[in-house]
Amino acid sequence: MSADIPHPYLRYLAAWDQDEPAFFAALDEIAGQPVRFSGLTRSPQDLGDCLAFFRNDPMAAVTEAPDRTLLLPGNPHLVLRLLLERHYLPPDQPRLGRARRDLLRAGASLRRFFERGPGPEERADDCGLRWPDEARVDRYRRDLFEGLVEERRGPAGGLLDPPWPGGKRYALCLTLEVASPDGMRLVGTALEDAVSRGVPPAFFIGTKREIWDHELVGEVSAGGGEVGLLGLSLGANLAHARPGRIRRALDRIQPLIDRHRIVGYRHRSSRVTRPLLEALAERFAYDSSIPDTARDPATDAVRGCALTTPFAIPPMMEIPLTLPPDDSLLSQGYEGLDFLDLLRRKALAIRDRRGVATLAVRLEPDVGGRRVQRDLLGALLGELADLNDVWFATPAQVARHWQRAMAVGGS
Repeated sequence: MSADIPHPYLRYLAAWDQDEPAFFAALDEIAGQPVRFSGLTRSPQDLGDCLAFFRNDPMAAVTEAPDRTLLLPGNPHLVLRLLLERHYLPPDQPRLGRARRDLLRAGASLRRFFERGPGPEERADDCGLRWPDEARVDRYRRDLFEGLVEERRGPAGGLLDPPWPGGKRYALCLTLEVASPDGMRLVGTALEDAVSRGVPPAFFIGTKREIWDHELVGEVSAGGGEVGLLGLSLGANLAHARPGRIRRALDRIQPLIDRHRIVGYRHRSSRVTRPLLEALAERFAYDSSIPDTARDPATDAVRGCALTTPFAIPPMMEIPLTLPPDDSLLSQGYEGLDFLDLLRRKALAIRDRRGVATLAVRLEPDVGGRRVQRDLLGALLGELADLNDVWFATPAQVARHWQRAMAVGGS
């Protein structure tokens, strides 16, 4: 298999982002015979029902039609597209987002009242997203792929080999968020730490002009790193603004985008809406705002996309945040070995599912810039590197590889 052509498993995953004919063509290629679904022509409408669908065994009750077509129950393509495009793109601005600024400083109980987030007993329900590791969709798609390979009437070749470049089982992106001049002063040290471990870092830098040290930012690109844009100062309600206002806000930061050839965007405190994604797609190659699962800091509600692989919400490529951000863990009381153990377990779960482990570090003197935090993250990266099956890449490298997979699958 050529190193320039993405692995069949990645081409198969990328086909879930395309229209139904391309999806079925990918399944036919894997099985070596036609594959279709029966028993579900309309997708379930409820979020819980969509997630519950992926608890099923994808290869249960497989039958073969007289024309050798494999018939499987349900149609997961319909369910996944609905999950991503309807349930993760809420049409209305949340009440909390419309509240006055002084309300945002109110206590957690008052904020939960206004947002009406679910309580602990609802979060524990099996239909809901699970923090920090929602595995159902990833496992369903992996099991479907492996089941079709087993049904294949010809040689499997390298279909079940590790799918990422260099024969790696999964990918890991180290991303560091710089939201203040203090954080910018730590960029050089963080860059040196990452590069010394063979990890190309990506720095998402806030849009305020006083943050930027352009000479230091230039060293990031020259040193093998990547520069992205952190949209914190654009406001958490930007997604719910009119399209013209969204574009004007992005126009104001276009000089930064052009000067440093920025291709990635992140705003993990913002909701995601179709107008925002359409405006971002005009300027960036990918967005990395969406978590696979996370707890909302205002409401403590669990939210997410339920995937640890890239995916498209047309026209935007999404690379989800799949490891719990370090500042989120620290705010919930995870420290020392507990902090390290949770990240390790999640990374190894992503490794098992052949996904992308996207690590978010808040680069500030009291968070990711502390020596103890740098040592803990260094220990994690060292442990994962020692297993010799991780592809350390920047989000832009992952996005380019995924787009090649989509192109090959489409052809």
